[in-house]
Amino acid sequence: MESKSLSQLLPLGGATDRQTLAAACRELADSLAAELKSKGLVYQEVSLAADTEDGAVKTAGRFTRSQVPVNLRLHLNRMASRLRIHAPVESLTVTVAGLARASVEQLNLFDGRDPLREERVHRVLDEINRSHALTSASSFETDRRERMLTFYDPYRQEEKAVEVTGRKAQGK
Repeated sequence: MESKSLSQLLPLGGATDRQTLAAACRELADSLAAELKSKGLVYQEVSLAADTEDGAVKTAGRFTRSQVPVNLRLHLNRMASRLRIHAPVESLTVTVAGLARASVEQLNLFDGRDPLREERVHRVLDEINRSHALTSASSFETDRRERMLTFYDPYRQEEKAVEVTGRKAQGK
């Protein structure tokens, strides 16, 4: 784990409403996430500091697992909702720490090195999907429970329900 951290500051000029703070958090999260993603980093700690006229208000979070940059917006929104701010906010600062290299995930089976083999795998998977396709729910026969309820429940003894059970509708 690297001991480096990244932070960004966004001046707000005395914002007082939660919508402005939420929009600022989204902007900071998107900007920091793009930077983390471009550098191939993940984070394990995030802190949000609001510089108000009354002083700094801070909140922080530490995670047991490394977090991918996409999660930053969610974490900042939660942190912003927990901030107890009673004065206009001059600026917001977001800091991510516990930075580490993101683990590499293989998304392609052959990573484009063997296109013929990959095409064969796709054809086999398509054939399996065609031959073992799921049957629509409307084609299933009515289950035993429904037939029994139709038999005993006078409110279920409609013409359609009676036909489903296989009996002929008899008028009384």
